[in-house]
Amino acid sequence: MSESPSAYDCAMVRVCVPWCLKYPFEQRIPSIRSTATKIVIVDIGGNQGVNLDRLPSSFSHLDCDLVLQDLPKTLIEIRTHLDPRIRSMAYDFSQHSAYRRFKGDSIKHLLINKIILSDTNESLSRAEMDMLMLFLCDCMEHSKLQREESLAKVNSPLRIIDTWSVPGDQQSVIEACLAE
Repeated sequence: MSESPSAYDCAMVRVCVPWCLKYPFEQRIPSIRSTATKIVIVDIGGNQGVNLDRLPSSFSHLDCDLVLQDLPKTLIEIRTHLDPRIRSMAYDFSQHSAYRRFKGDSIKHLLINKIILSDTNESLSRAEMDMLMLFLCDCMEHSKLQREESLAKVNSPLRIIDTWSVPGDQQSVIEACLAE
């Protein structure tokens, strides 16, 4: 991992469409609510909290707990006032599975905002992003198949329900749930 994640954090805030504007909350929340007593939205690797902070203002009627998870150094560097409903949680997800903090049946759905690479014939700009992630952050982007395989291998296996994209944005929102 880079010694200074803040350069990456700042860049991602500027170039990405917020995940909360890609995911169809109005259509999906009723079905999620029927399976959960309380909705908890955890923005894992949530950076400065900018995207999570947009959620309450975009969906003011949404009754849920909001948790921002990121490295301690990233959370300390937050420069804006976040919505008071957002609780920050320092977590080093390079050491452990990030969602283990919310064990058991409490995890019903997981939203992942990432680039989904094509298995073949990927565009040059998206392939370059994958290479940048490798060289600068010691990580990589994944294809949908790779994402499915990694989600199936966690302690409580997950499966992908659907993905949502916005034209012009490199990233997609992946919705996953417990595989039953």
